[in-house]
Amino acid sequence: NGVTVTPKDTVEIQGEVDKDWNSVEIDVKQIRKVNP
Repeated sequence: NGVTVTPKDTVEIQGEVDKDWNSVEIDVKQIRKVNP
């Protein structure tokens, strides 16, 4: 999506967590970099 992050960056992820009985899926709607 054009967002470049490094391990030093803080990111905010918005989405839905879909828990199944044997797995967890995260449907990410939006991700943005948060400056410290």
